Amino acid sequence: MPNVLTTDNAVVRDYIAARSIIVTAAYDGSLNDIPRDALKLKAERILGSGYLSKSYADRLATVDTADTPTTDLALAAIAGAYIMEVKSFDVVAEIARRWKYDIRADWVVDKKFLELFTKPMLREIALEAGFVRHMGEKNFARLYGGKRDDLIKGMLGSPGFAWKGILPSSMTRDGTFGPAPTSSAPSAPAGADAAAASDEAGETEGQVDAREPVLA
Repeated sequence: MPNVLTTDNAVVRDYIAARSIIVTAAYDGSLNDIPRDALKLKAERILGSGYLSKSYADRLATVDTADTPTTDLALAAIAGAYIMEVKSFDVVAEIARRWKYDIRADWVVDKKFLELFTKPMLREIALEAGFVRHMGEKNFARLYGGKRDDLIKGMLGSPGFAWKGILPSSMTRDGTFGPAPTSSAPSAPAGADAAAASDEAGETEGQVDAREPVLA
């Protein structure tokens, strides 16, 4: 069986790792962070159409009689959902460190993540991610001068900027920024800020190779 399962939003490469993640989460109570509906579609895909409409006895029998590859996939799906939904980002970072996951393809900066930070910290995230460069310093300064909630909304809703693949320094193994792959890099701003953006991009490119790999 393939040892990689893509569970829509997360990749669990090793069912043994998935088992360890699930057992640890069950005992510390954080498995409850997975929303009730988060696994419904995955259950139907892995355990068969109509699985959830069966009686408890029949659902139990389906799992009990499933072959090893199917149960491995089911465990990996649960672990994948947990990685995406657990409230502690320290947990995600530690899972990535232990099993050397590169989560850039799966984890994305979102509202829940940004709400963990103060306004000055959000500004640092925006700077290291190239969002300030993308938006332009004056435009960002106006956004930053407003409410924190509006700052978060603006950071996530700016046209032409993709957070996909970007890892803030708080999510990397060595505490430094993890850039997105080239294809996901934000576009350069137009106008007066373009030259500054070019200079800053050159500085960033000179630093990347000297850093530890990001959660890889």
